[in-house]
Amino acid sequence: MITVQKIIRLVRFKENDNDEIKYSDYDILSSLNEVIRYMNLRFSMMNSDFLEKAVVLDEKKINEEIAAYNAQQADEEDRKEMVRFGLTGVDLPDDFLSLMGVVRAGAGYCNEYKLKCGQSGMRLAPDEYYILGNKLFTRCRTVRLLYRASIQQATSTTDEISLPEFFLDGLAKMTAMILHNDANTDVMREAMDKVIDSMVPSRRYSNVRVRMPFKV
Repeated sequence: MITVQKIIRLVRFKENDNDEIKYSDYDILSSLNEVIRYMNLRFSMMNSDFLEKAVVLDEKKINEEIAAYNAQQADEEDRKEMVRFGLTGVDLPDDFLSLMGVVRAGAGYCNEYKLKCGQSGMRLAPDEYYILGNKLFTRCRTVRLLYRASIQQATSTTDEISLPEFFLDGLAKMTAMILHNDANTDVMREAMDKVIDSMVPSRRYSNVRVRMPFKV
C-alpha cells in the first residue's frame, strides 16, 4: 500500500515545491485521481496479476447481514430484500473490473470446481453462472469470485492506494505530468502508457529466478 501523503511529498520534491507554493494538496490529489482513472482503463486491457483478487460470496451470510440491517430500520422502505443467487443474483464487488472465474466453494477442496458460463436470462445448470448488469447469478449457494479489481481513487490525503510500493515513483511521475499538461493529448497518453507498461512487467516477473550466464 502507498499512502497518498507519500505521493504528495514525492511530487513536491520532484517539482521543487517543498514550500507548498506552486500546488495545493487538492491540485495534486485531483491529478493523482486522474492518473488512477487512466491506469484502470489501461489495466483493463492488460494481464496484470497485482489487480487479481478473490472473494467468497455466501448466500446464507449475506442474508444474515441483511436481516440484522433490516432489524434496525423502522421504515419498511429502508429495508433490503433477501437475496437468492439463482433468482435475484448477488451484487458484484464495488471494485470489480473484469472476471477471471467463478468457483463453487465447498467444505473441502474435493468439493470445489470451476463453474461454466451459462446463457444470460436462461435457466442455469448446477455448474453454471452468468453475469447480468452488476449481478452474478448461480444456483450455488457459496462461490469464490476471482476477478481483477480497479484501483480505488483517493478522497483525502490520509488515504492509501492499493498498489505495491514500487509503483510510488511511477505514480509521482505521472501525477507531475498531469499537473504540467493536458492528459487528453496524444503525447501525454503515449508518455503515460510507457510509464505504466514499464511497471507491469517488473511485477509479473519479480519472483522469477534469474539463471546465471556462467552456470553450466
